[in-house]
Amino acid sequence: MDKIYEPYLPKKVYPDVFFTLDEAEEISTLQTDILDYVDQMCAKWITQGGVDEEWDAYVKRLEGMGLDKMIKIRQDAYDRFLAAK
Repeated sequence: MDKIYEPYLPKKVYPDVFFTLDEAEEISTLQTDILDYVDQMCAKWITQGGVDEEWDAYVKRLEGMGLDKMIKIRQDAYDRFLAAK
């Protein structure tokens, strides 16, 4: 079974990182809203289709929800993690 799944497993996994208090508060809100929306749309597309027609609006809404900010917070925390090694 391991050989079947091996090509699909990630080569690297995002490590457990530490956020500052401000980052933790902000990412908590951003991530909750964004992941809820992602889950909702995935379920919709699986059951009803429409991903091709709705993709651009989906990406635009994610951007409006603060996806870039969430990514920056995670990147900053990851950079600190690497610097501490």
